[in-house]
Amino acid sequence: MSHISEDIMMDFVDGTLLPEQKKAAETHLLECTACSEEIALYRSLSTLLAEEHIIKAPPAMAAKVMTQVELHHLIMLRKAKSRNLAIRFGSIMFVLLAAIIGLGLILSSPTGEGTGFQIPNYIVNAMNYLQSLKIPIKNPSVLYGVASFMTILVIERVVNSFKHRKVAA
Repeated sequence: MSHISEDIMMDFVDGTLLPEQKKAAETHLLECTACSEEIALYRSLSTLLAEEHIIKAPPAMAAKVMTQVELHHLIMLRKAKSRNLAIRFGSIMFVLLAAIIGLGLILSSPTGEGTGFQIPNYIVNAMNYLQSLKIPIKNPSVLYGVASFMTILVIERVVNSFKHRKVAA
């Protein structure tokens, strides 16, 4: 035997059921003690609320609270969108970095010659600087990938700073 839903119970107590729904509920309540007890509980709660021992807030205060609730809801939606955007951006940047490093490893020899892969000047300068510090670089494509990653991080910081300024304005 299925029980009466909470919505129908509340409507039954409030007297807002359609006649056929009310008759079906009354028939069920004659057979089901669990639902009868629930209805008794709802009726007692309804009686307590009807006695108006509850202090009601002034309309202006209620409106102010509802405005704050709506504002909080909008803020939470904006945070969720921002979080999703950051995850999507981070995933794209990770794939891009992996592709750059992988392509560099595939297309370059340890010296970068004979493959048609042109090492950018700033990477050559960075390699020369690291070698002057006695740090050996075996594969320039790894250095190229790290430099690309650092560039992506700087771009992300700049984009985020503009977004925060736009939101604050």
